[in-house]
Parts: sequence; structure tokens; C-alpha cells
Amino acid sequence: KASPPPSFDLDKEYELHQIIKELISEKLVQSVHDLSDGGLFIALAESAMPRQLGFSIDTNNSFRKDAYLFGEAQGRVIISLKNSDKASIENILRSKNINFEEIGKVTEENFIINNETLLLCKTAKELYDNSIGKIMN
Repeated sequence: KASPPPSFDLDKEYELHQIIKELISEKLVQSVHDLSDGGLFIALAESAMPRQLGFSIDTNNSFRKDAYLFGEAQGRVIISLKNSDKASIENILRSKNINFEEIGKVTEENFIINNETLLLCKTAKELYDNSIGKIMN
């Protein structure tokens, strides 16, 4: 009761996903991940780990760092793209009145937030893939 769930607008969510489908069908994005289950950090980790990649992002100082990284509000997605497609994607998003911000880039293996390396991808993958098994033993 003291902590209501985040607001959710089904029409805006539908519109966002229609635009994401358009970006995918035009082959403008390399990856897409929602932020509703674990927030931004988990989405970035889940996107990076399968190909042993990393990321370098800067948090937005308008938000508490924990809320920015782990907030599970609906209606947010993270996309990765080629630099050559950036202008096209931004034009589409602006034409549809979709708020967006560039937060960082894909890296080779480190998980970097605000210029601080938190984990290597292989360490994160080991923790992610084996944490329940280790608890069960």
C-alpha cells in the first residue's frame, strides 16, 4: 500500500512496441531489451553476456542511481545500434514523439558505469548462470 506500482499506459506501451517493430523490420537495431524485469543494469547484462560483450554507460543525475539502474517502470526499452543508423533512428523516434537518450556504448568485455569498471562480462555470466546452483549446494 505504501509503494504503489509504477504507472502504466497501455496505449503508449502499444505505440512504443509498434515503433520498435518498425526499427527491427527496417534492420536499424542490433538488439532490443525491455527494462521491466530488473531494470537497466539487468537488461544491459542480459544483452551483453551471450556474445561476451560489455557496456559503458553514464547514469542520469536527475534520478537516484539505484532507481536509474534497477527501476522496473514499464514503457522503457534499450536498443543498441550501429553508428551509421543513429541519425535514422533518432529521426524516427522524434517524428513519433518518443523520448530517448543516448546513455553509452557497447564495449568488449567490461561492465562500466560512470567510468568505473564493476565487472568483467565473464564474471557476470558466471554469477548469473550459476547463482541458484551454488545456493542449492
